[in-house]
Amino acid sequence: MNYFNDEDYATKKSLYINNIKQLSRWIWREELLDENIEDWLSNFKGIVDGNKEHEDLNVLFLLKQYMFFSIVEVREMLSSLYVSKFYKPILHKLRKDSSTDDLEKLKELYNRELSQTRFLGIGNPSESSSLILYFFRQVNNLEKNLFCNIQDLFLFENNTNISGLTTNSAGELINNYVFIDDLTGSGEQASDFFIGNDDVQTLDIYNKIKDFNSNANIYYLTLFSTEEARRAFINKGLSDIHIESIFLLDETYKVFSDESRYFPKLIDEPEPRSAHQVEKMYSKKISECYYPQFSLNDGFMYGYKNSQLLLSFFYNTPDNTLPKFWAESDNWISMFKRFHKLYGGG
Repeated sequence: MNYFNDEDYATKKSLYINNIKQLSRWIWREELLDENIEDWLSNFKGIVDGNKEHEDLNVLFLLKQYMFFSIVEVREMLSSLYVSKFYKPILHKLRKDSSTDDLEKLKELYNRELSQTRFLGIGNPSESSSLILYFFRQVNNLEKNLFCNIQDLFLFENNTNISGLTTNSAGELINNYVFIDDLTGSGEQASDFFIGNDDVQTLDIYNKIKDFNSNANIYYLTLFSTEEARRAFINKGLSDIHIESIFLLDETYKVFSDESRYFPKLIDEPEPRSAHQVEKMYSKKISECYYPQFSLNDGFMYGYKNSQLLLSFFYNTPDNTLPKFWAESDNWISMFKRFHKLYGGG
């Protein structure tokens, strides 16, 4: 690969668009039309260096490396999340504690443990966590009574003060509180969810559970997480929450990082102005120059909290993704749809 310089613009553009459409049909299970791509490319006017062709090829180069997950992949990941991050670890512990290999006995022990488990979403019931919780229940063939809302965890005195924790149908305390989510990027919103947020008047869920059941296990299971998210939980005193994910997004998934997988360094490239470095900085400049057209608040130039991701799900695009792909305004046409959260005062 020679970063755009080995063929003329028309040839390279056609090659990239064909690659993208093949991804769309075979892997993303979406159908991106030529006009969809061309509409998005019409955003770029060559304002970085007067060269629209260079901008087009740079953003197409990133688009063909974009991670888009259809409903099929999301279901498979949710199945893996349950089996590898909850079912197998619990079963392993039960086998060790009971010192038995009897399958029927282990099944009985696991079913009792499951009856003392509740699966929950993160945040408001209208958010994506609740959507994937629905698929999570389906693909793992779990009973509906194992799922509940946050308010269902607690007993309330005079409809205000929390006086205890609810139990299962046998009157036993819930031992496992399992929160399911798709992505935790910075970790700030998720950790705030557990410790409460006075600004939006949310419960201190973590301490409320621990106050009434100090031995309770709290899980936060996600499809994707970053290293920053894990550090955020530790920094806020939540180190004993079991944080597990299917994919850990390390520094290589940050588009503009030194280790970026999207602009990999070629073995024979000279330093310090290697081709990968030049194109990476050019891509960053595109984000900066077009940012005013996105009509976004400050702090989203490289994705929320500088996440720099290239990631969408079939139901939404996280704001951790570079906004030149999902921003939508009078001056900008999005490539991937993002549905923003609307926080009302009523």
